[in-house]
Amino acid sequence: MSNMHDKPHCKNGLYRLARLLLALFVAWLTLAHPASSYAAACPAGAYWDGTTCIPAPPGSYVPLLRVAATAATLCLVGTYQDQEGQSSCKSAPKGSYVDTIGATTANLCLKGAYQDQEGQSDCTLTPKGSYVDIFGAVMVSPCQTGTYQNITGQSSCAPAPAGNYIDIIGAMTATAAKPCPMGAYQDLTGQSSCKLAPKGSYVAVTGASAPSLCLETRREYQDLIGQSSCKLAPREALIFGDGATAPVCDVGYSLDRDDVTNEFICLPCARGAVCWYNGIGVAP
Repeated sequence: MSNMHDKPHCKNGLYRLARLLLALFVAWLTLAHPASSYAAACPAGAYWDGTTCIPAPPGSYVPLLRVAATAATLCLVGTYQDQEGQSSCKSAPKGSYVDTIGATTANLCLKGAYQDQEGQSDCTLTPKGSYVDIFGAVMVSPCQTGTYQNITGQSSCAPAPAGNYIDIIGAMTATAAKPCPMGAYQDLTGQSSCKLAPKGSYVAVTGASAPSLCLETRREYQDLIGQSSCKLAPREALIFGDGATAPVCDVGYSLDRDDVTNEFICLPCARGAVCWYNGIGVAP
């Protein structure tokens, strides 16, 4: 009977001994490794320096870990952190990049480059036929009609030279500029079309930047627009400074212009007078 009553006392003694040994181990661990005993109490975004919890400085972070952190971790390329005491880093937003570790800010993409994704370490140069003229761009702009760009990473497009035109968007080569055809010209740069030669003029070559005037001294004229040559007036025709030609009046009539319509008209010669128009049309 006595042996049966002794067993519970034996078990209790072993339990108390185990607790004593565990307490001694924890005390030793605290004295030998103080960081391990307290670092677990540091919140996310802070680390244990052996004395107290220190917030992670800008450009770094401390995640919530099972193992006590004794230092902050620097942000990787493509990320940054502008605040202290953080448990993670921020991704570089679109239109920016981070190319160093431990960054506290993201850098905007320069002109001629863009970035359409987050968390990147560099920007993308604009392709041919496009441009970026602002900082922090997230997309490119295509070259408009009248312009082209044959180089990557540009902040503007080049204009079509005078005498030429570009009628497409996103032109990538200088050869996209087409010369104006005969009968047309272009005196300005960066244009999407050509101008027709006005009356009294002509354009006999391609790629012209100005029309040529029909010459009165050669009895040349042109009463149509967009022509590549002048017409030769008949001997009795009258040539005016604008390159137009007047009708031939019958005998007894002289040429004049209507004050209202500015049209050419033939008027009877004054009785007994000689008409002034080329000496033709003697009045009866």
